[in-house]
Formats: sequence, structure tokens, C-alpha cells
Amino acid sequence: MMSPAARYCFLPRLPRRVAPFPSEHLSSYLHRLGEANGLPGHELGNHVTNTGIAGRQAVHDLTGLPERTLVFALPELRTADDVTTYPALRGSPAAVGAANSCPCCARRHGLTRAVHVWATHEQVLCQRHRVWTGGPVLTCTDRSPRIDITALPDILRAHRHHHRLIARFGREPVRRAFEDASSIVHEWHNLLPWPFRPVHARLEVLEPNPNRWYLT
Repeated sequence: MMSPAARYCFLPRLPRRVAPFPSEHLSSYLHRLGEANGLPGHELGNHVTNTGIAGRQAVHDLTGLPERTLVFALPELRTADDVTTYPALRGSPAAVGAANSCPCCARRHGLTRAVHVWATHEQVLCQRHRVWTGGPVLTCTDRSPRIDITALPDILRAHRHHHRLIARFGREPVRRAFEDASSIVHEWHNLLPWPFRPVHARLEVLEPNPNRWYLT
């Protein structure tokens, strides 16, 4: 019987090249790559998993994209040595927290819909397009994949302030404090429903129908 690696060697490079989105989930990228080349569903992702070849090498062979492009765009393909080889990766999102990409940024890359990306805890919105995307701590479900926060400049200011805190104290201490604060506020909401007028004011701007308000 022919080994998976040997079978793989007979497969040609895919005819259509697809650029990965920055920090995209590998499964999301392989799905888009497969669709562009006429492969159904997750067939390409299953194939890469079953080849017996390291994921980075397999994706490189299938796409012909330079290793640097794959390492910078797809966190799951990185190794511990990559930060040494590519110092610019330091501080980039690791494959630990899921979020949605900004749909406006996705369109700038020629995509018709947002893609799933890896994100650090503070990557919950797009400052350029003033869109709330949600992040690893403050999630944003597919029910509302795009929330326009143009009318809420205080959220944008808070986000900039959060970045200054990270620069001053480091990402991990700020992340831990942020998660603790989120849990505390959530508990306050559970014990005293809607105690804060600023929360009401923001909700009224984002969703005029109170029946669609959610504590999360």
C-alpha cells in the first residue's frame, strides 16, 4: 500500500493561488483555497491533515506561496523559532483566540464576507472602519457580524486608551485585568439588571429595539 506522503507527491500544485488574510484561521484559508479551485467543503483541509507532511510544507507545496507569507499570515503554521527568524512577528496574534475579521477590510482584500481570524484580547474592533468585530473575550456572534460604532466615539477612545495601557504595562497583565473587569461587570448585570445609564445609551444607539438587547 502506498503511504500518504507518497500519494501526496503525485498531486500537482493547485492552479488558482489564493492569498491568506492576515491572522486567518488555517481551516478558513484552506476552505477558501479549496473553493477557488473547485474542491467541495473541507476536502482540502482534510487532505492536508492526512498527507503525513508538516502543515507548513504541505500548504507551501499546494500554493507556491513564499514561506514568509505563510508564516506572517497563518499563525497555526508558525514554530517557536520563527520569532527569531522574523523579529517582526513579535507581538503578533498567536493561535489562541478566535474572532471575526472586519468585513470592510475583507472586502479590501477582495473577499465577499468576513473570515475567521486569530486575535489578541484587545482586537475587538477596527479603528479604520469603526466596526465592532468582537474578540476572544468580548465575542461577537454571526448574528451580528458587523456592528457600526461610528456614533459611539467613546468606544474608540477607550480602545486607544487600552492600547496605551498595553504599551505601559505589557499585554499579559492588561489582558488579565481586562478579563477580570469583564467578569465583574457581567456579574453586576446579573445581580442588578441594566444598572448603568451609559450601557443603556450605547444600546439605544446600536439597537433601537430593546427586545434584541442581550446582557453579553
